[in-house]
Amino acid sequence: MNLKKDIPVLVFLILIMATAAAAAFILNVITGKMLEQSMIRAFAEPGRSAGGIARQIEGLDGVIRTETIEQDQAAAEFEAALGYPWPGADPLPGYADVIVEPGQAAAVLEHMEKISGIEYAAYHRDRMEQLADLVENLRLVQSLLLLLGAGAAVGLAWRAAAYWKRFRLGRARLVMAVILSTVLIMSQAAAAQSPTELRQAYREAENALAELQKEYTQLEKEAGGLEAEIAAEEENHAGKLSEQKQVEAALIQSDDEIDRLQQRIARIQQENREQSRHSGHALTRLQEAARLAAQGMVQHDAEAALFLDYLVLASGKAYAAADAGLRNRQIQEQELARQLKAVEQEREQLRGQLAQLKQEAGQIAKALADQKEKLTQVRQKLSAVQRMIYTQESRVWRGKRELRQKLGFTDFVWPLAVKGVVSSDYGLRFHPIFNEERFHTGVDLACESGVPIKAAADGTVVLSEDHGGYGLAVIIDHGGGVSTLYGHASRLLVQAGDRVKAGETIALVGSTGLSTGPHLHFEVRQDQQHVDPWIWLS
Repeated sequence: MNLKKDIPVLVFLILIMATAAAAAFILNVITGKMLEQSMIRAFAEPGRSAGGIARQIEGLDGVIRTETIEQDQAAAEFEAALGYPWPGADPLPGYADVIVEPGQAAAVLEHMEKISGIEYAAYHRDRMEQLADLVENLRLVQSLLLLLGAGAAVGLAWRAAAYWKRFRLGRARLVMAVILSTVLIMSQAAAAQSPTELRQAYREAENALAELQKEYTQLEKEAGGLEAEIAAEEENHAGKLSEQKQVEAALIQSDDEIDRLQQRIARIQQENREQSRHSGHALTRLQEAARLAAQGMVQHDAEAALFLDYLVLASGKAYAAADAGLRNRQIQEQELARQLKAVEQEREQLRGQLAQLKQEAGQIAKALADQKEKLTQVRQKLSAVQRMIYTQESRVWRGKRELRQKLGFTDFVWPLAVKGVVSSDYGLRFHPIFNEERFHTGVDLACESGVPIKAAADGTVVLSEDHGGYGLAVIIDHGGGVSTLYGHASRLLVQAGDRVKAGETIALVGSTGLSTGPHLHFEVRQDQQHVDPWIWLS
């Protein structure tokens, strides 16, 4: 066989194996996310413990796991999910969230019906059926990828067997060994996550939860501001409506006043007309008396002359009185006309004021409706964010539980007795001694010499000695492939094999090894490979 010609084929087979393993891992993660939605919620009967029914359910075929919410927590979970308090008169019972294989949901439900203590089981049948089909398809694709990777491994092993004469293994034995190791590696790659990956996911979930809580606080603040604005606008609107009613009442009064003045003017005009007629009669009689006197018709009749004299006197007085009354009424009529004009002008002003108030009230009502609509939208967002917070809290809780199951802790304590100053962060940097760009595999925390160095978590000391460029250093194994390194110490206080607790002093800060000043070089390793320490440090 020609090794030079076979190298591209070997590289191609290796790429197929790696791609299949990566794709299978991604599909496994996606399948796990899908299974998180495959949930049946079993409500306990009044007076029964949710934990008790959960323990009976856990043993059923098709059940992946259960999460218990007891009665004292149930109402709070309800309000967090729906955005308003539990409305029932009786307390909300505790419940168990049962994550099941979607395809076996119906069978799990059938078995749950036989379990005493379950009042009601809630689930979405259509979603279960859709999830069952989707999970089945994902697992089928994952199996095909594993077969593809295994086939590539067989081909790789078959070709590599010819060159592996040093170990004198038969081709069949080599193929079987490579197949078994490949399948094992791929299954582990598809199903396992390192503690650092879990910590990264947990940290991201915590950050997402913090962002959601921040958004919720901002929305609450916005809702509070809108409620205050709405209260002010409602008060303003009520004031405008009150002013509008006052103006309308004033308009009614002005209309009544105008009617009264018009009636008085009409009466005065009628009286003037009647008085004019009376004055006309009096003048006629006066003129007739004067004419008779002038003709001498009453000269020889003394009694008639007396009556004529009185008639002239009376007619003159009546005429003078009528004329004076007419002038007074004309003055009254002019005054009433002036008052009428003033009232009519006032009415027009009131009408203009009323129109302005109606326009302003309409604008305020529209702005109020817009603000109420915006408040409704903000409250809907609040409810949505609250539900997201509930979901995210569940993810944080699961991440915390998984980390505790693997390591017994969730994060590191600060590795120094003081805060210190980050003098060099994780990543590429210009090395202060070698004067070239190099990758810095930890984080440097500058502080005074002699400051106590603390163990970041419980673990076993695997190294406590001079460690080359790290100077006096301590390495602690925390389990799960996670270890921490503490470099450039001035004094070591533990020995290899010692068990240490989180926060226990293990060394003192110094400047040993390749160092330009007193500081702690803190490094985190996952499976002997350095990772970003900030994933683990809070």
